[in-house]
Amino acid sequence: GMISFGNLYISYLLRDFPLLSSLSMVAPFWSNVNVASGVGNVYYQVYTDPQSSLILRVSEEISNFTGAFNASWMLVATWDRVQRYFGSFSQVNTYQAVLAVNGSHTYAMFNYKPDGLQWSGGAVIGYTSADHQFFFNHPLSRSSSVVSVATNLNSSNTGIVGKLIYRLSAPPPVVFRDCGGTLDPRQGFVMSPSYPDEYPDNADCVWTMQLEEPQQIILSFDTVAIAAGDVLSIYNGSVENGTLLVSRSGFCSTNATRECPLDDFHAFIATTFSVHFKSSLSGSSIGFNITYEIQHIGNDCLFTPCPVGAYCLHNLALNSSCVCPFVGPCDAAAADVRLVGGRSATEGRVEVLVDGMWGTVCDDFWSLTDAQVVCRQLGYSAAVSARGSAFYGAGSHPIVMDDVACSGNESRLQDCQFDADTTDCDHSDDSGVLCDVDVCVSSPCQNGGTCVDRVGSFICRCTAYYTGSICSYFNPLYPYGLGQGDNTVTRSRTGVSFPIPLPDCFVVGRNVETRAYVMTNGMISFGNPYISYYFRAFPLSSSLSMVAPFWSNVNVASGVGNVYYQVYTDPQSSLILRVSEEISNFTGAFNASWMLV
Repeated sequence: GMISFGNLYISYLLRDFPLLSSLSMVAPFWSNVNVASGVGNVYYQVYTDPQSSLILRVSEEISNFTGAFNASWMLVATWDRVQRYFGSFSQVNTYQAVLAVNGSHTYAMFNYKPDGLQWSGGAVIGYTSADHQFFFNHPLSRSSSVVSVATNLNSSNTGIVGKLIYRLSAPPPVVFRDCGGTLDPRQGFVMSPSYPDEYPDNADCVWTMQLEEPQQIILSFDTVAIAAGDVLSIYNGSVENGTLLVSRSGFCSTNATRECPLDDFHAFIATTFSVHFKSSLSGSSIGFNITYEIQHIGNDCLFTPCPVGAYCLHNLALNSSCVCPFVGPCDAAAADVRLVGGRSATEGRVEVLVDGMWGTVCDDFWSLTDAQVVCRQLGYSAAVSARGSAFYGAGSHPIVMDDVACSGNESRLQDCQFDADTTDCDHSDDSGVLCDVDVCVSSPCQNGGTCVDRVGSFICRCTAYYTGSICSYFNPLYPYGLGQGDNTVTRSRTGVSFPIPLPDCFVVGRNVETRAYVMTNGMISFGNPYISYYFRAFPLSSSLSMVAPFWSNVNVASGVGNVYYQVYTDPQSSLILRVSEEISNFTGAFNASWMLV
């Protein structure tokens, strides 16, 4: 009752997956089958025509379960009226396994006739991969109730009686992209994620710097220690279209006190410079720490009187300008530009002060480069987008600028080239911008939390025992106890709460649950209590959904300790707002409407 891969696996010693064997296996009904008696047969056939009626049918059924799936190959194996070894001759089982492939994923479908399972034999239903990383045992495996997969809807994972569908191929690995970004066009560092701690598996990071004119870029490799199979690449230009200077894996391992030049490419001239780091699915190291410096060609800006906090950029014509990269001492230029009509101070219609008069800007040739100048002038770190066609509403002041053409180095929009003749524009052409502010400059994270900038927002990575969006909560436990109005579970080894009604659409897996039970054994079960101190890994043979923060041999019957619980139903209560905030930090926007503590 099994299909094995790579080699044969002939065994009637039934046990849960994974097995000691290093073979992948699929088992629609692994059991002690007897076809040597002359009763029953095992059939199989391979189908390779994607347009055949059977392949189209299996594609349709799998698509209903998992989304669009078009099989290109299929194996159908059928165990027809097979008997159990030393079993009754009158009891026979009929079941089927279908393996389907679409070039990316492999699925297994198990089919059972309504009267197809007449004996159980402690059969195992499930699958395992050869590396034991992916395996599954049906909750009814190795029980006398395993035959109910043919008749009981609750035993199905498809909503169809007698049909099970499982994806055998592993889900695509999660790519770590919380890294990379735009580099400061002066000097700085490029470090692998988590440096000097080990970087994560499956990281894909790109750092890019864009200059207005060709400049000399000098790289110093203070530390480079990357694992075999992980690749660090340096480009003159972008990753997509630039010239690959060097690409290495597991090279030049040094300590942080010794310069480690990267072949002959530690200095080069470029306008765009990119670093691409990609790690494999396994194996890690401390990574790299690269220091870079930009040496300007023809002028070192020594004689440019920039305000405190600004820095100098220049071009090949040997003239220069000052750029203010953040809100600070050099933000006085922001007094003659403003954003109007946006949802926040970081966006809106651009209005400039020209000759003592506020006016709008026509969107002819309006670009992200122009928007960058406006955002820096206002003290923001960068521009996210440039808007036209009166995206933030039509202005009422005169239109004072048209055909704006900033180079990107200007400190004020008024310093850019523009046409003062705006007769071909009207307020339906008003320009706008969306700016990004580096909120981490203000150190919003409390209690030692680390701020990570996001476009228009941030997240805090909290130190141990601190939680919340800004790491403001210390105690990881929510308020509890009689003073909080909690209920208590009876002090006994088998203590169980009263049934707790659950809100509509309370889903665990694919099961919609209607009631919960809090138990003294450190578990919450759904549907019915599950009072057991016989610990084992999930899933259990029970058909109940369960949550276990610490399922163990708890003793509250001694009179020491309590188990409290309480339901919260007000979405605006402080505790529900707190749990919403904590879950949102983990998974994205989440607003709880009900909570059990």
